[in-house]
Amino acid sequence: MNKVYERSTRVLGYLLDSVCPSSQRFEKMFSRKNNLTWSLRQRRSLFSCRLLSLFSCFHFLLLRVKGRICWDISTFTKLKFNKKYHLLFKVLPWFFLFPILLSAQSYKPDQPIQFKIKNAGITVDGIISDWDLEVHFDPKKLNQSSIKGTANPGSIDTGIKLRDKHLLGRQYFHLDKFPLVHLTSKSFKTNGKNAFVGIFELRIKDVKKEVEIPFTLVQSGKQRKFKGEFVIDRLDFGLGEKSLVLSDEVRVVVGF
Repeated sequence: MNKVYERSTRVLGYLLDSVCPSSQRFEKMFSRKNNLTWSLRQRRSLFSCRLLSLFSCFHFLLLRVKGRICWDISTFTKLKFNKKYHLLFKVLPWFFLFPILLSAQSYKPDQPIQFKIKNAGITVDGIISDWDLEVHFDPKKLNQSSIKGTANPGSIDTGIKLRDKHLLGRQYFHLDKFPLVHLTSKSFKTNGKNAFVGIFELRIKDVKKEVEIPFTLVQSGKQRKFKGEFVIDRLDFGLGEKSLVLSDEVRVVVGF
């Protein structure tokens, strides 16, 4: 156990001394002039002090504290940072945060959401081009995975501007009151090789309903391609009224 604290303390010491050279005062706090062997309790204390000090540096960086003064938790004293370490102080925490940021990717997909609906027996195609996604999906850890998306109905395009304007009105999407459509995953399960089924909560206007979305995942190197397709009943979400001409079912295709 003594060796574990020794190695851990040494690593934290290198990091802390790089960020804040004045942290070397911790050595003086625990060192003995005529004894080079530290007890387990002393090593644990030094380890804790260095860990708290390193956390203090990162904490104030994230709060964007400007200047060169940081409040050090372990000694309750103010420390000044050397100029030449100023850049390192800014950059170093990102080596720790970068993997976390990568795990939840938030971006705007290149492909629009596609939908199809029959009107007077003719299939009408449309797209919603403005939408965002936050993907944290691991096929080996489905219970820890999540997919969240928001779409802006204001970007709808069915090829006829007058019809697009009508769809944004009170009878359909009511864009002035409900500017976004939300989709949030609740659970996933496998459905064959590279195939999955997700249970999502779909919110359109003030209506929330669960939808089942089967999708595939194809991975080539670092690139991953998701593609899913599902059907909703527009009447369930208050999109228009019952009609002899317009179909109730809307087929939605999502790819990213």
